[in-house]
Amino acid sequence: MNSEEQRSPAAAKYWSAAAAAREWSAFIREHAACAARSAAWTAEDGANEATKRAVTDCGRVPDARGRPGADAMGRVTGAIRRAADAMGAAADGYGRSSELYGEAATEAARSYRAFMRAGDAQYAGVMRQAAMRSRRGRRDAARQAASAAEMAASLRHDAGALEDCAAAWAACEGGRGKRAVDMRDLSRALTDMWEDAKRKRLESAMIAEKAAELERAVARARRIAASEAQEAADEAADGAAAAAAATAEGGGGRRGDPDAERAAAAWRRAAAAANRADAEHPLADDEGRTP
Repeated sequence: MNSEEQRSPAAAKYWSAAAAAREWSAFIREHAACAARSAAWTAEDGANEATKRAVTDCGRVPDARGRPGADAMGRVTGAIRRAADAMGAAADGYGRSSELYGEAATEAARSYRAFMRAGDAQYAGVMRQAAMRSRRGRRDAARQAASAAEMAASLRHDAGALEDCAAAWAACEGGRGKRAVDMRDLSRALTDMWEDAKRKRLESAMIAEKAAELERAVARARRIAASEAQEAADEAADGAAAAAAATAEGGGGRRGDPDAERAAAAWRRAAAAANRADAEHPLADDEGRTP
């Protein structure tokens, strides 16, 4: 590849256009990652609320003699299973967010390299930071996915334990003795679940709002990146046309510019990737706008 001093203006403009297109592509994926993460937070918040309701209902299960009713036990078990399903959905959402953050990091790194080829170290540094930010997002979302999956499994285990307890109560006449102790143990365990769910609801409510703010900010950055990508593409096309006209007016001269051709090919690949990402993750009309 030519050195910066030897690089033609047309090549530099095409590398800038390729970098801008990759930047747009990175923001598209980062925005989709933020949206997936926000949805996962909402699902986790719903799971925690369902857990709280289940524990509250569990307190109403025993009758005056300490015996649980089958219908009441069924309602509690169903509520816990619904909480487990919601937490499982949250785990899936976090996992998808992690994947999208990884894709955003890859595109940001490609933008960094293209800006370097264009001789624009300042913007290259910005995209290097963007790649690092997306890598952190990927790791954080992956940890959240693992935590939510573990919680979903725990809730399913608790639902199964409650079903076993209900079956044990139904199998005995009076519901006394060891099975009553089992019920008290389960109540204590569910009380711990309630406290944990309450704490996590407070945490998730705060984090969900921050996630929503970040999603809006990235949506605005995505719009700006799309505009800049179009401007860079237009400048590259104008530069190529001017170079062609100058060559023709000079009566020949340098007929080929391999670096410009490589840069133009890189820009076409970058633009195609960004357009595919934009179609796959469309931006709603009201996203990225300040209320």
